[in-house]
Amino acid sequence: MTLSHRLFLEDAVRTQAFRDAIHEVVRPGELVADLGTGTGVLACFACQAAARRVYAVERKEIIETAREVAAVNGYADRIVFLRGDAADVALPERVDVVIGELLGPMGFEENLLPLFERAAREHLAPGGRLVPASLAVFAAPWETPGFYGSIDFWGREHYGLRFDPLRALAMNQVYGAPLDPAGSLAPAGALWRLVLPGLLPDPAIAALSFEVRRAGTLHGFAGWFEAGLSSRVTLTTSPSAPPTHWEQTFFPVEKPVAVEPGDQVTLEVTASGVGEQILWGWSGEIRRHDRLLGTFDAHTFRGLPFSRETFRRHQPPA
Repeated sequence: MTLSHRLFLEDAVRTQAFRDAIHEVVRPGELVADLGTGTGVLACFACQAAARRVYAVERKEIIETAREVAAVNGYADRIVFLRGDAADVALPERVDVVIGELLGPMGFEENLLPLFERAAREHLAPGGRLVPASLAVFAAPWETPGFYGSIDFWGREHYGLRFDPLRALAMNQVYGAPLDPAGSLAPAGALWRLVLPGLLPDPAIAALSFEVRRAGTLHGFAGWFEAGLSSRVTLTTSPSAPPTHWEQTFFPVEKPVAVEPGDQVTLEVTASGVGEQILWGWSGEIRRHDRLLGTFDAHTFRGLPFSRETFRRHQPPA
């Protein structure tokens, strides 16, 4: 438990960005709610910003340690800890600011969108604010021979045996990785842009087109988010930004394709079950003028080790 929370706190990019935003957004004497407080660090930041009272919501046992953290920092009289799920907690009163570090590697995996929609409707006072206030999700075609090689482990013979069925599973999964900015083959495009509170349909579907800018090999696509925490603070997990614990998300293609400047790449991304258990789909093609260089069609459902019968019964529609 402490290891995961240390990882969050050691991420100075993430933690300092939230601290700066909270100090900007929270005004002296205001009421604040911190959804998913964890160790209570963001609730303490709100107290540093002179919040009158902070309701810190947490469903896990770490809340007991968070109480102690608040006490040793002198905030026990201003932070009210509420044990429960942020999805159904009842606050004693409406608040001026709702804070939620509920961000996954692609931004909305940790139920950020429905939680903030409910929070804005049930917890915010008139004129209240959310931290973060906006979210954008990006993707770009990427070259990453080293990391792709680790995924392609299953496509090579080992000990005189072939493991092709496992390669098929591996190519239908998404991966967290620190991707080299030099791997970019084309400028990124936005899959989704949201002003919070805002919801995506389920499934959420986005399509992008890219023009390749340099020669290389398309191994897959990089994905990341950009969260507007306040008017002056933006937190991004772009490969070209300072690293964070989220890293980037990598969507591999089954067959890498050699590309040249001017080649056209299309990408359609589907997110089903927009919450903590997202199923991702990504498909598209690569063309040079009128010539088809390659296609790809992957889905994380196919990356699960189901029996053939279970797969046929439950696979998502094409």
